[in-house]
Amino acid sequence: MAGASLLVTASAQDAAGKVNFAGQVLFEQYQASQQSRAQGLTPRKKVPETMLAIVELADGYDAAQIEGVEVMDRRGDMAIVSLCTADLMKVAGDKAVRRLSVGGRARLALDKARTASKANRVMSGTSYSLPKNYNGSGVVLGMMDQGFDPNHINFLNSDQTSSRVSRVWVYGNTEGAAPTVYDTPSAIASLSTDNTQSTHATHVAGIMGGAYNKGCDMVKSYNGQPMVVSANNTYYGLARGAEYAVGVGTLYDANIMDAAQKVLGYAKSQGRPAVFNLSLGSVLGPHDGTDVVDRYLAELGKDMIIVMAAGNDGMSDVSLRADFSAGAGKVSTLPVTDGNTSWNGFVQVWSDTSDPVAVVFNILNVKTGQVTYSYPIASAQDGITVGGSGTSVTSSLFASAFSSDSYIVVE
Repeated sequence: MAGASLLVTASAQDAAGKVNFAGQVLFEQYQASQQSRAQGLTPRKKVPETMLAIVELADGYDAAQIEGVEVMDRRGDMAIVSLCTADLMKVAGDKAVRRLSVGGRARLALDKARTASKANRVMSGTSYSLPKNYNGSGVVLGMMDQGFDPNHINFLNSDQTSSRVSRVWVYGNTEGAAPTVYDTPSAIASLSTDNTQSTHATHVAGIMGGAYNKGCDMVKSYNGQPMVVSANNTYYGLARGAEYAVGVGTLYDANIMDAAQKVLGYAKSQGRPAVFNLSLGSVLGPHDGTDVVDRYLAELGKDMIIVMAAGNDGMSDVSLRADFSAGAGKVSTLPVTDGNTSWNGFVQVWSDTSDPVAVVFNILNVKTGQVTYSYPIASAQDGITVGGSGTSVTSSLFASAFSSDSYIVVE
């Protein structure tokens, strides 16, 4: 068995220190891919030549003053920008940039809705002394997700002749590429990103506003055997009278923010309020509202309601906190796997002050407690990749514990 421990004590902040952890990893992968190409080798991971990033501006600066970027959208002291991947650290080092976030990728999660939230009482209008029932009419439902079928029976109008989906922005597998826009009934009628591997957006959009509650055949279990039952569908959604404007595709932070502002822009153009849903989860970042993505969402939330699946990871131990005084103190931690021998680990350390911190990475035998390899992370620019072939550090102990495609990135 192998593990990794971190010793936190002291470090410098430079251009790399302005970039979020996932962005640093992505830039390292880009450099490795360029080096592989120069040697005539096929890169282990393809990284796009251009990308979207979210920047927080230094006091007194405007996004237009940042060299080498195209400004896509502005919110307060932040902006979404497009840049060349090769220039990421150069842009981060610009005096107009306080922080730069790129490459953070959320993962999918599920949630439950109607009865537990008592939304059914609002839908019926019979509780809470409401003047009428509320079904979402006049509201734009937005989301960013993966695997969406806009022509599913749940999203058709009452006579089932056309879709209630007015806009779909499809973000491809390349981070930072402009989405493909589907904005006509004929274009939407021919679209689906839903497949056997990706159905989450269809599922979540169904909870949000799926309207079909008529007869259907359902498979239920009877004495342990499947049985087809014909009945009215009870698995319809909440805002059954609303229209949809949906972003789907690769769940990078900048793509999510871009989809959110596009939904808001469409709703404003129609003179309608918007609700934007993110049934997504991520264990990256400080989780205290100070991350650039959190702040950008908060700005967008001033103009529309944003709903987050905030409780899906509520029982997971994804982070720890330690308070230090006058440079004293240390904390060690061991990343935990799910038992899968193919494992890629990412460990982040961040601080809520400008005081320097340092990290020491150890590989240890958890049966004996013996440290078999140690590496101090000297600065925000320093880092190593530990694992199998093609990594900067190889370890027989690590190789014996995990499969050949496993690795740990430490920065």
